[in-house]
Amino acid sequence: MKDLGVTDLDCRQGSPESGQQTQAEQIAARIRRRRKGMGLTQGEVAQRVGVSRSAVAQWETARAGLRSVHFYQIAQVLSVSVTFLLEGSPDELHGGATIADERTLLTLYRCLNETGRAQLLHQGERLLAAHKRAARSRAS
Repeated sequence: MKDLGVTDLDCRQGSPESGQQTQAEQIAARIRRRRKGMGLTQGEVAQRVGVSRSAVAQWETARAGLRSVHFYQIAQVLSVSVTFLLEGSPDELHGGATIADERTLLTLYRCLNETGRAQLLHQGERLLAAHKRAARSRAS
């Protein structure tokens, strides 16, 4: 497993007086938002990462620093990259889609035979056309 080059990532330093979130608070918010978006409990994430539920709660409130090894495990459980956890990008795309969503679609496409791929593309085109029609009707 690749290491980030540090034993512990404790980025709680910041300027609370400025009213801006510290890096740790931003990471905590990303973890919490993604976990909730996936419909997972803190206990479920904890079990999959191999830590206690209270450790996840502390990560989500920026009360504890994360060990670098946990970044990789959390990213895997939440189907995001470590870059997303640290920086909020490039996995954040417009409309709430993520790189993980795109990978899932690509995997599905690759699992299909030629006929299935054609059907998937046709269905995608139909969905896009319906989306555009709905957007136009909302705009008028």
